[in-house]
Amino acid sequence: MLLIIVRPQMIKKFTHIISPELLRQYSLNTCLLAFFILAGVALQTRAAASTVVSSATLSNLSQISSSNIGIFTAAAATASKIKPFYKWTPLMLAAWNGNKTKVRELSLTPKAVNKKDEDGRTALTYAAWNGHSAVVQILLKKGAKINGKDQFGHTALTRAILSGYVDTSKLLVSRRASVNIKDNKGLTPLMWSAIEGRANIVPILISAGAKINAVDNNNMSALMLACKGSHTSTAWKLLKSGADPDIRDKHKRSALWYASTNGNNNIVKLLISQNANVSIQDNTGQTPLMRAAINNHSNIVELLLRANTKVDTKSKGGNTALQLATANGHIKIVKILYDAGSNVNNQNRVGSTAMMIAIERGHINAVKLLLDINAKMSLKNNTGDTAFDIAKANNDQKILNALKSRSGLKF
Repeated sequence: MLLIIVRPQMIKKFTHIISPELLRQYSLNTCLLAFFILAGVALQTRAAASTVVSSATLSNLSQISSSNIGIFTAAAATASKIKPFYKWTPLMLAAWNGNKTKVRELSLTPKAVNKKDEDGRTALTYAAWNGHSAVVQILLKKGAKINGKDQFGHTALTRAILSGYVDTSKLLVSRRASVNIKDNKGLTPLMWSAIEGRANIVPILISAGAKINAVDNNNMSALMLACKGSHTSTAWKLLKSGADPDIRDKHKRSALWYASTNGNNNIVKLLISQNANVSIQDNTGQTPLMRAAINNHSNIVELLLRANTKVDTKSKGGNTALQLATANGHIKIVKILYDAGSNVNNQNRVGSTAMMIAIERGHINAVKLLLDINAKMSLKNNTGDTAFDIAKANNDQKILNALKSRSGLKF
């Protein structure tokens, strides 16, 4: 279990302590595992939690070959010379392990219960982290501060949600844990539920008064975070509870923008059914249709077109969805957009057409398709070059041959 909470600075510290010869002989992972097993033994022995050591530690020891026993000798010597990375009290360790008997044996004064480690975490944090609801109850009865924050601004409720413990989350909410408290990034428990896809925790938080349309430091709502993570069930529960689908983050992106980018058909359907703005533009002028076109999500392109999105909206660079699909060689989407009425000859800010873009990128199949749908070859870009000029300059024989056979032009 201790391996779960290893931080980068700990690994850096460890590699300075252990000898270079040992690191050359064994992998860093092996060294770390051996070291933290032994460090865990030391911690647990100090806390007199030997019953936990006998099962968890021996299980880990059995995973390492007897031929690597030298690593334990070196790690033991290292572990005996330094202080534990985490200055856990016996109560914190017992809470982490869910050892109710040990918790009851220890001093449970308000000061002891609320003592923090170097990351600002208390015994309650660690009990909630591992879903030990019985220990959580004991600590709360003894005066544990339910909304205490660690250095990241996380509370016991946040930790229970991150670990996915529904019962522990429900217990903390029932004991009036704040459901609208924000961490250092402006994230609330509801937002963390959205990020992690904890659909079964969302109703618990909303019933307790969680603000469904609150936003974090990046102006992202819980719904946007669920859509960004492609958590369909979570997104649906948020929408059913009244989440606004058109909130925009600091980049002016919406929930539909993220769902279209990720290619989640079901979330896109849900958002459209809740009247999400299908033609919304971000800071670069890109729409959900453009995001789907860029990322080759043809089903979503069709969904958005059926929802009457504007087919020829231009980005700040002057490109349409058809031009962006062409730039990425997604010819199926180019054809869908053309059939939906997109102007195949649109010129962007530098005067490039879809044909010019296809030739520049070397997308021979896109060139052939554009020839089939009669894209103009005579248009000039801002430097006065036609598609023919670009093809000749690039000297791509496949494209030159395609142009020659389809257009009848001579080179």
